[in-house]
Amino acid sequence: MKAKLLFFAMLLIGALPVFAQNPLVGTWVETSDKVEEIKIITPTHVMFLIRPLNADTVSMGGGGTYSLKGNKYIENLQTDDFTEYLINLEPYKKMKAAYDYKVENDKFYCKGTFIVSDSLKYPVNHTFVKVKSANSYPNNPGIGTWNQLSSTYWGVDSKKQSHTNATATRFQIITPTHWIRTSTRDKKVENRMAGTYTMQGNKIYPVMEYASFPINKSDKIEITQRIEGDKMYWSGIVKDATGKAVFHFEDVFQRVPGKVNKIAAAK
Repeated sequence: MKAKLLFFAMLLIGALPVFAQNPLVGTWVETSDKVEEIKIITPTHVMFLIRPLNADTVSMGGGGTYSLKGNKYIENLQTDDFTEYLINLEPYKKMKAAYDYKVENDKFYCKGTFIVSDSLKYPVNHTFVKVKSANSYPNNPGIGTWNQLSSTYWGVDSKKQSHTNATATRFQIITPTHWIRTSTRDKKVENRMAGTYTMQGNKIYPVMEYASFPINKSDKIEITQRIEGDKMYWSGIVKDATGKAVFHFEDVFQRVPGKVNKIAAAK
Protein backbone atom coordinates (compact mmCIF):
# COMPACT_ATOMS: atom_id res chain seq x y z
CA MET A 1 0.00 0.00 0.00
CA LYS A 2 2.80 2.42 0.94
CA ALA A 3 4.59 1.61 -2.30
CA LYS A 4 1.45 2.46 -4.31
CA LEU A 5 1.00 5.78 -2.47
CA LEU A 6 4.63 6.67 -3.10
CA PHE A 7 4.22 5.80 -6.79
CA PHE A 8 1.15 8.02 -7.18
CA ALA A 9 2.86 10.85 -5.28
CA MET A 10 5.80 10.68 -7.69
CA LEU A 11 3.41 10.79 -10.65
CA LEU A 12 1.68 13.85 -9.18
CA ILE A 13 4.96 15.65 -8.59
CA GLY A 14 6.04 14.88 -12.13
CA ALA A 15 2.81 16.34 -13.48
CA LEU A 16 3.17 19.65 -11.64
CA PRO A 17 4.72 22.57 -13.53
CA VAL A 18 8.35 23.30 -12.71
CA PHE A 19 9.28 26.90 -12.04
CA ALA A 20 12.66 28.58 -12.22
CA GLN A 21 13.73 31.52 -10.13
CA ASN A 22 12.36 34.80 -11.47
CA PRO A 23 15.46 36.43 -13.02
CA LEU A 24 13.97 39.94 -12.80
CA VAL A 25 14.04 39.99 -9.00
CA GLY A 26 16.69 42.44 -7.86
CA THR A 27 17.85 46.04 -8.17
CA TRP A 28 18.59 47.39 -11.63
CA VAL A 29 20.06 50.63 -13.01
CA GLU A 30 19.81 52.00 -16.55
CA THR A 31 21.74 55.07 -17.65
CA SER A 32 21.12 56.91 -20.90
CA ASP A 33 22.64 60.16 -22.11
CA LYS A 34 20.01 62.12 -20.15
CA VAL A 35 18.70 60.15 -17.17
CA GLU A 36 19.46 57.41 -14.70
CA GLU A 37 16.70 55.01 -13.67
CA ILE A 38 16.76 52.70 -10.68
CA LYS A 39 14.20 49.90 -10.75
CA ILE A 40 13.63 47.50 -7.86
CA ILE A 41 11.69 44.33 -8.63
CA THR A 42 10.45 41.84 -6.04
CA PRO A 43 8.51 38.61 -6.73
CA THR A 44 5.28 40.66 -6.39
CA HIS A 45 5.94 44.39 -6.96
CA VAL A 46 8.04 46.88 -8.89
CA MET A 47 9.03 50.45 -8.08
CA PHE A 48 11.29 52.85 -9.97
CA LEU A 49 12.82 56.33 -9.71
CA ILE A 50 14.27 58.49 -12.49
CA ARG A 51 16.99 61.09 -11.96
CA PRO A 52 18.24 63.47 -14.69
CA LEU A 53 22.00 63.26 -15.06
CA ASN A 54 22.29 67.03 -14.76
CA ALA A 55 20.47 67.07 -11.39
CA ASP A 56 21.06 65.68 -7.92
CA THR A 57 17.40 64.98 -7.22
CA VAL A 58 14.84 62.51 -8.54
CA SER A 59 12.38 63.98 -11.05
CA MET A 60 9.77 61.23 -11.23
CA GLY A 61 8.92 57.68 -10.25
CA GLY A 62 6.20 55.11 -9.99
CA GLY A 63 5.41 51.49 -9.39
CA GLY A 64 2.81 48.82 -8.87
CA THR A 65 2.46 45.13 -9.60
CA TYR A 66 3.64 43.26 -12.68
CA SER A 67 3.18 40.00 -14.52
CA LEU A 68 5.24 37.78 -16.81
CA LYS A 69 3.76 36.05 -19.85
CA GLY A 70 6.28 34.29 -22.02
CA ASN A 71 8.77 36.95 -23.08
CA LYS A 72 6.38 39.77 -22.06
CA TYR A 73 6.99 41.90 -18.98
CA ILE A 74 3.81 43.82 -18.10
CA GLU A 75 3.79 46.61 -15.53
CA ASN A 76 0.46 47.38 -13.85
CA LEU A 77 1.33 50.94 -12.86
CA GLN A 78 -0.54 52.55 -9.99
CA THR A 79 -0.88 56.07 -8.68
CA ASP A 80 1.85 57.20 -6.32
CA ASP A 81 -0.29 56.37 -3.33
CA PHE A 82 -0.62 52.78 -4.62
CA THR A 83 -4.37 52.72 -3.92
CA GLU A 84 -5.68 52.33 -7.45
CA TYR A 85 -4.44 51.51 -10.90
CA LEU A 86 -3.72 54.41 -13.21
CA ILE A 87 -5.44 52.53 -16.00
CA ASN A 88 -8.75 53.02 -14.16
CA LEU A 89 -8.37 56.80 -14.27
CA GLU A 90 -8.84 59.30 -17.03
CA PRO A 91 -6.90 59.99 -19.24
CA TYR A 92 -5.12 56.65 -18.79
CA LYS A 93 -7.81 54.25 -20.05
CA LYS A 94 -5.61 53.20 -22.97
CA MET A 95 -2.35 53.01 -21.04
CA LYS A 96 -0.29 49.95 -21.83
CA ALA A 97 3.09 49.08 -20.32
CA ALA A 98 3.94 45.71 -21.86
CA TYR A 99 7.44 45.02 -23.16
CA ASP A 100 9.52 42.25 -24.65
CA TYR A 101 12.24 41.34 -22.17
CA LYS A 102 15.16 39.03 -21.64
CA VAL A 103 17.79 38.60 -18.95
CA GLU A 104 21.33 37.62 -19.81
CA ASN A 105 23.85 37.39 -17.00
CA ASP A 106 23.61 40.73 -15.17
CA LYS A 107 21.69 42.57 -17.89
CA PHE A 108 17.93 43.06 -18.25
CA TYR A 109 16.77 44.09 -21.74
CA CYS A 110 13.37 45.79 -22.00
CA LYS A 111 11.98 46.91 -25.37
CA GLY A 112 8.62 48.17 -26.59
CA THR A 113 6.35 51.20 -26.52
CA PHE A 114 4.88 52.78 -23.40
CA ILE A 115 1.40 53.89 -24.45
CA VAL A 116 -0.20 56.52 -22.21
CA SER A 117 -2.92 57.63 -24.63
CA ASP A 118 -3.54 57.97 -28.35
CA SER A 119 -1.33 61.06 -28.43
CA LEU A 120 1.29 60.07 -25.84
CA LYS A 121 3.53 57.17 -26.80
CA TYR A 122 7.13 56.66 -25.72
CA PRO A 123 9.58 54.19 -27.28
CA VAL A 124 11.35 52.06 -24.67
CA ASN A 125 14.65 50.34 -25.38
CA HIS A 126 16.40 49.98 -22.06
CA THR A 127 19.35 47.91 -20.93
CA PHE A 128 19.46 47.64 -17.16
CA VAL A 129 22.47 46.38 -15.25
CA LYS A 130 21.99 44.53 -11.98
CA VAL A 131 23.25 46.41 -8.93
CA LYS A 132 25.54 44.41 -6.71
CA SER A 133 25.84 45.31 -3.05
CA ALA A 134 28.56 44.54 -0.55
CA ASN A 135 25.88 43.95 2.09
CA SER A 136 22.92 41.58 1.83
CA TYR A 137 20.44 40.54 4.51
CA PRO A 138 18.24 37.73 3.10
CA ASN A 139 16.96 36.92 6.61
CA ASN A 140 15.67 40.44 7.26
CA PRO A 141 12.03 39.87 8.32
CA GLY A 142 11.20 43.30 6.89
CA ILE A 143 11.77 42.16 3.30
CA GLY A 144 8.61 42.81 1.29
CA THR A 145 6.18 45.54 0.27
CA TRP A 146 4.69 47.73 2.99
CA ASN A 147 1.90 50.28 3.36
CA GLN A 148 2.41 52.75 6.20
CA LEU A 149 -0.66 52.86 8.45
CA SER A 150 0.45 55.67 10.73
CA SER A 151 3.41 57.81 11.74
CA THR A 152 4.25 59.98 14.74
CA TYR A 153 7.26 62.29 14.51
CA TRP A 154 8.94 65.18 16.29
CA GLY A 155 12.09 67.27 16.14
CA VAL A 156 14.29 68.60 18.91
CA ASP A 157 12.35 71.84 19.22
CA SER A 158 8.96 70.78 17.86
CA LYS A 159 5.88 69.10 19.25
CA LYS A 160 4.80 65.64 18.23
CA GLN A 161 2.82 65.41 15.01
CA SER A 162 1.11 62.44 13.44
CA HIS A 163 -0.82 61.22 10.44
CA THR A 164 -2.52 58.08 9.17
CA ASN A 165 -2.83 56.68 5.67
CA ALA A 166 -6.21 58.40 5.33
CA THR A 167 -4.35 61.52 4.19
CA ALA A 168 -0.66 60.55 3.95
CA THR A 169 0.42 57.40 2.15
CA ARG A 170 3.91 55.94 2.29
CA PHE A 171 4.54 52.84 0.23
CA GLN A 172 7.90 51.11 0.39
CA ILE A 173 9.74 48.03 -0.77
CA ILE A 174 12.54 46.39 1.18
CA THR A 175 14.85 43.80 -0.39
CA PRO A 176 17.91 42.02 1.07
CA THR A 177 20.09 44.86 -0.26
CA HIS A 178 17.94 47.92 -1.03
CA TRP A 179 14.88 49.94 -0.08
CA ILE A 180 12.70 52.32 -2.06
CA ARG A 181 9.84 54.54 -0.95
CA THR A 182 7.23 56.91 -2.38
CA SER A 183 5.20 59.31 -0.24
CA THR A 184 2.03 61.26 -1.00
CA ARG A 185 -0.15 63.60 1.00
CA ASP A 186 -3.71 64.42 -0.03
CA LYS A 187 -3.15 62.57 -3.33
CA LYS A 188 -0.12 64.70 -4.25
CA VAL A 189 3.47 63.49 -4.42
CA GLU A 190 5.37 64.53 -1.32
CA ASN A 191 8.73 62.87 -1.85
CA ARG A 192 10.52 59.82 -3.19
CA MET A 193 13.69 58.15 -1.97
CA ALA A 194 15.78 54.98 -2.25
CA GLY A 195 19.08 53.49 -1.17
CA THR A 196 20.91 50.67 0.55
CA TYR A 197 21.17 49.71 4.21
CA THR A 198 23.19 47.82 6.77
CA MET A 199 21.74 45.78 9.60
CA GLN A 200 22.82 44.55 13.03
CA GLY A 201 20.25 42.44 14.89
CA ASN A 202 17.01 44.42 14.84
CA LYS A 203 18.81 47.69 14.05
CA ILE A 204 18.67 49.06 10.50
CA TYR A 205 20.92 51.83 9.19
CA PRO A 206 19.54 53.17 5.88
CA VAL A 207 21.78 54.96 3.41
CA MET A 208 19.93 57.38 1.13
CA GLU A 209 21.27 57.41 -2.44
CA TYR A 210 18.30 58.73 -4.44
CA ALA A 211 15.77 61.37 -3.36
CA SER A 212 13.44 64.01 -4.73
CA PHE A 213 15.08 66.50 -2.33
CA PRO A 214 18.72 67.38 -1.56
CA ILE A 215 20.33 64.61 0.51
CA ASN A 216 22.17 65.63 3.67
CA LYS A 217 24.86 62.96 3.71
CA SER A 218 26.05 63.94 7.18
CA ASP A 219 22.75 62.79 8.74
CA LYS A 220 22.67 59.23 10.06
CA ILE A 221 19.48 57.22 10.49
CA GLU A 222 19.02 54.39 12.99
CA ILE A 223 15.84 52.31 13.03
CA THR A 224 14.77 49.70 15.56
CA GLN A 225 12.56 47.22 13.74
CA ARG A 226 9.91 44.85 15.13
CA ILE A 227 7.70 42.51 13.12
CA GLU A 228 4.46 41.13 14.54
CA GLY A 229 2.29 39.15 12.12
CA ASP A 230 1.65 41.35 9.08
CA LYS A 231 2.65 44.52 10.95
CA MET A 232 6.07 46.18 11.03
CA TYR A 233 6.94 48.71 13.73
CA TRP A 234 9.78 51.20 13.29
CA SER A 235 11.27 53.43 15.95
CA GLY A 236 13.76 55.78 14.32
CA ILE A 237 16.29 58.45 15.18
CA VAL A 238 18.04 60.88 12.83
CA LYS A 239 21.40 62.16 14.08
CA ASP A 240 23.42 65.06 12.71
CA ALA A 241 27.16 65.11 11.99
CA THR A 242 27.94 65.57 15.69
CA GLY A 243 25.87 62.55 16.70
CA LYS A 244 23.08 64.64 18.20
CA ALA A 245 19.52 63.32 17.76
CA VAL A 246 17.60 65.92 15.71
CA PHE A 247 14.51 63.98 14.68
CA HIS A 248 12.46 61.03 15.95
CA PHE A 249 9.73 58.93 14.33
CA GLU A 250 7.47 56.00 15.20
CA ASP A 251 5.95 54.24 12.17
CA VAL A 252 3.51 51.37 11.77
CA PHE A 253 3.31 49.46 8.47
CA GLN A 254 1.17 46.64 7.12
CA ARG A 255 2.51 44.06 4.71
CA VAL A 256 1.03 44.23 1.20
CA PRO A 257 0.22 40.82 -0.29
CA GLY A 258 0.69 40.15 -3.98
CA LYS A 259 0.82 37.47 -6.62
CA VAL A 260 4.26 35.90 -6.85
CA ASN A 261 5.60 35.97 -10.41
CA LYS A 262 7.45 32.87 -11.57
CA ILE A 263 8.67 31.60 -14.89
CA ALA A 264 8.22 28.07 -16.18
CA ALA A 265 11.46 26.14 -16.41
CA ALA A 266 12.27 24.00 -19.40
CA LYS A 267 12.28 20.28 -18.59
